[in-house]
Amino acid sequence: MLADAGFAAQALLDASAASGGRPGQIVRDAIEGRMVRTGEALDTALDTTLGQAPLGPRSAVEAIAQRTAPARTEAYRAAYSAPINYASPQGMKIEEVLGRVAPDDLIAGIVEANKEMRSRGEINQQIMAVLGVDGNVQFLREMPNVEQLDEVKKALQKIAYDNTDDFGRLTGTGQRYARLSGELRDAVADAVPDYGTAVSIGGDKIAEERAFMLGRDLLSPRTEIEDVMLQLGKKPSAAQVESAKVGLRSYIAKTLGDVRAVPSDMNIDARQVIKAVTDMSSDNARAKIKALMGAEADALLKQIDEAAQSAVVRAAVATNSKTAVRGGIRQGVEEITAPGVVGQAMAGEPINATKALIQSITGQTSEYTATQKQRIFEDIARALTEKKGQTAQAALIYLQQAMRGQSLTAAQNEFLARQIAGTTVMAGIPAAQEVTGR
Repeated sequence: MLADAGFAAQALLDASAASGGRPGQIVRDAIEGRMVRTGEALDTALDTTLGQAPLGPRSAVEAIAQRTAPARTEAYRAAYSAPINYASPQGMKIEEVLGRVAPDDLIAGIVEANKEMRSRGEINQQIMAVLGVDGNVQFLREMPNVEQLDEVKKALQKIAYDNTDDFGRLTGTGQRYARLSGELRDAVADAVPDYGTAVSIGGDKIAEERAFMLGRDLLSPRTEIEDVMLQLGKKPSAAQVESAKVGLRSYIAKTLGDVRAVPSDMNIDARQVIKAVTDMSSDNARAKIKALMGAEADALLKQIDEAAQSAVVRAAVATNSKTAVRGGIRQGVEEITAPGVVGQAMAGEPINATKALIQSITGQTSEYTATQKQRIFEDIARALTEKKGQTAQAALIYLQQAMRGQSLTAAQNEFLARQIAGTTVMAGIPAAQEVTGR
């Protein structure tokens, strides 16, 4: 809309709406209609970039797991069947990471891994390890295979997630376990590339549920940008990222669903758009969304920017503290349409362009009626809200330049006037809108 040009255009639109009658109805219909369309476009953008809102973290993780099940199952099957060469640099790196885990912690991780494998009936694959006299962990059988190391990784991760503060963030201890879990994962992935492929798809329900909770709390002021990196790690799986995005979508759906109409504003669609803009347009919110989504965030943030502009124009019209501005604009219209001003201009033999302009203003009459003055505001309202397309975009640029004090060429000035007026002023067609637009 040309009303997007800035404060001056919005003040003119507001004055037109405040003049009452048909102009006010035109403005309200256009602005509220755009808010409805903006809300629909925003909802579509949210579904496209974040997915549809789930019932909760478990249903979200289960749905994601079902979508990735075939590829994930095949990837883990290939990874678990691959041997580890512990004599290689990659194999020695696994030993080095295990060696940096405190012995009692490693034993606790192995115990947890054995419990998990026993629950699946894999008793013969238990990891046999004890604390040696030197205080280090000694493996009584062969070194752990890929599946066993994957379970140790998950066990260390579980211990990490058991160490959180009141806000669900990892404590220092939790961060240490999370770091060791990540290093073990990367070391095994380096030794067995198939394992790297498998974990990049997903399959760690604890990590994915945590990612969902991160997404759900992403827009909270308590969530810092660094929390995103700490929670997801350097190489999050596709399922983790997807879970976090769905968590964010879940939060947005809930907050928008909680928006209620109030006596002063019954348009719930508009209030929902304003709520979404309020939650997602701050610098910190945008930074956290980008940290989670990367380049994929651009489309969503662009839609938020467009929604914010719609909200700005609506707020400009809805504000009730503009009596002085509205009065000044109405006074300007009164002066334009006063017979005395027209008579003086005609007597001064103005240049031909101005003569044509005055003829369009007066329509060869000596005065304006109240109805004609309403038509001026009606035409202003239409011009500012109904002009769209490429020519309107060009007019918007010229209008913004003029508002910043830049001089327009005669051609630009005429083009701008024609776009705002909607008809050809210089053709001498008597119409109030042509004059007001000029």
